[in-house]
Amino acid sequence: MMDSPRSRATEDESASYMMSVSDIMSALLFVFIITLMAFVLNFQQAHSQLEDTLGRYTGLEDLRERMLKEIERELESRDIEVAVDYKQGVLRLDERAIRFESSKSELQGPAAENARLIAAVLNSLLPCYTALSEARARALNCRPETLNTLESVFVEGHTDNVPMLRNGEDHNWDLSAQRAIRTYREFLVTEPGLASLFNTRRQPIFSVTGYGDSRPVPGHEHDDPTADPRNRRIDLRFIMETPDSSAPEVIGKVGAGSGE
Repeated sequence: MMDSPRSRATEDESASYMMSVSDIMSALLFVFIITLMAFVLNFQQAHSQLEDTLGRYTGLEDLRERMLKEIERELESRDIEVAVDYKQGVLRLDERAIRFESSKSELQGPAAENARLIAAVLNSLLPCYTALSEARARALNCRPETLNTLESVFVEGHTDNVPMLRNGEDHNWDLSAQRAIRTYREFLVTEPGLASLFNTRRQPIFSVTGYGDSRPVPGHEHDDPTADPRNRRIDLRFIMETPDSSAPEVIGKVGAGSGE
């Protein structure tokens, strides 16, 4: 029995519909495969960039530790005892190196002398970690891996937690900032070249900050007002460059805190 024209037309329409569905599914599968390939490539690229970034961070931390050890060794050779927090990148100048009298910011006697010796050590070692011309880097015999790696050095002033009140106002924030300012100025008396050290953004690497008593030395935290000389100190905090260095300027910033 022969198929009627209507039956053949129905079969042709059905076959055409199945082909269209198949074409659409093939197209969708193709798009999915291309999208998946793009995702995998992007993931691999991002993973590679992350590994490079983490590797650079690790490398900079290692470089900072080596720099701090060099500074510490040079200071020890000059009979200046300091404490170093390698993880935080802090060179702590407590009362053994720079001693502040209670409620005072002046550097006198051994404290001023030590500040000048510290400045000389910094000036001998830090330039090779900053942005230098090729000629200057060659003249100083700088290692290539150290150049352009130091972003900032914060001269941080601190106090103990004994309140210093004047007319009902706490002036210890000012005191901690003045300690940082006077220390940095003492550095410049002997080594004015420290003010001419720049990072890769052509910004001076040295800044001063004051924190009052808000950051006591670990192990020297006190609940009651305590005239702890270990907390009347200067910290030098070294910040290294990062792949996307964008740290806000903190020159002249005064942190919260109290104490003397």
